[in-house]
Amino acid sequence: MNDLTLTRNVNTFGTNALIFSMNGITLIRNVNAFVTNGLMFSMDGLTLIRNVNAFITNGLMFSMDGLTLIRNVNAFATNGLMFSMNGLILVTKA
Repeated sequence: MNDLTLTRNVNTFGTNALIFSMNGITLIRNVNAFVTNGLMFSMDGLTLIRNVNAFITNGLMFSMDGLTLIRNVNAFATNGLMFSMNGLILVTKA
């Protein structure tokens, strides 16, 4: 996957194949994503940044300012915890 950037200060929504900003710009194609509201995590479990919006694609984690945080990872979030697919607890909700 090529490096991708996002537009600052936009809200996004996902369809089956596309993620759009609210002004209709296609941000990322052919991925599934979810939004974490108010928290941004690094996958090493050490960095926690508050009051930002971020989302994880199948291979990349982005902040809304377009910074690529982590490449080639799969993760999911549940009940204030973020897990890697092998079940390791990476970050707990502060």
